[in-house]
Amino acid sequence: MAVKRYSNEEQEAFIEVAKTEGISRAIRELGYPNSWATGNRWFEARGIEAPIISEVKAMANAMKEAFNEKSKIAIGEQGLERVMEMLNSDNLTADDIKKISESYMKFVNTMNLIEGKSTDIVENRSHFTEDLELNELIANQEKINQDTQNLVLKAD
Repeated sequence: MAVKRYSNEEQEAFIEVAKTEGISRAIRELGYPNSWATGNRWFEARGIEAPIISEVKAMANAMKEAFNEKSKIAIGEQGLERVMEMLNSDNLTADDIKKISESYMKFVNTMNLIEGKSTDIVENRSHFTEDLELNELIANQEKINQDTQNLVLKAD
C-alpha cells in the first residue's frame, strides 16, 4: 500500500485551517491527512507550535500534573475533617445528617480509590436452620406441583 504524499500547498492549506480549528477538526473538514500525527508533524517540520484549541483540555492536563495522589489524599483528609466539624453542630436536622453522612462516604470512597483499596461492600450471610427448612418445604411443594401437573397431562 502506497503512502499518500501531500503537496506543500495541501500542507499549507491544512496548517491554515488547523491554526484556527485545531488539527482534528481540520482533518474532518479537509479530509486529509489520515492521522493527527501527520498533521502535527507538518507543524513541527515548519517550526510552528501545533495549536491547542481546547482550553479545557489544556487545563485538565495541567491539573493532572498538579494534583498527584498525595495532594488528593490531603484534600480528602481536609474534607473528612470538615464533615466531622459539621457533625458536631447542635442544630442538625435529619436531612442535614443524611447529607453529611453521604458526603463522608464520598470522601472515604474517593480516598480508597486513590489508594487502590476496594470500595465494594462485601456481605456475608449465614443460613439459619429455619431458612434451610423453609427451602426444603418449598422444594417439596414444587415437586408435588410438578407431579400433579404430570398426572393432569397424562389424564388428557
